Amino acid sequence: MKKKILIIILILVIIFSIPFVYVEVGKRKLYKRTFNYLTNVRGYEKNEFKIENPRHSFINRILSYPEWGIDVVFKDEPTRVYMYTYDLSDNNIIQYGGVNGKHFEAD
Repeated sequence: MKKKILIIILILVIIFSIPFVYVEVGKRKLYKRTFNYLTNVRGYEKNEFKIENPRHSFINRILSYPEWGIDVVFKDEPTRVYMYTYDLSDNNIIQYGGVNGKHFEAD
């Protein structure tokens, strides 16, 4: 009897921890993908920008908004925050948001 209860509790802990692990692993992947995009594709040096606040929202996915988001602040524009997201359909990082500045990507 005690063994069954222990197994049930263990299964419940695993089930309830899956979303937290998914989000934490996803944040790390988003950070790495954004860093690679900015340095390899856009040609920025790593000291020209700072990546902040990786975030996830299950509600955004339901509402058809980007599920993942991350903020980038460039050294030469410290008061502007550029928002990037991971596009699942293209498997690519894209910029979104309404900031018009030196680093705005119109394409």
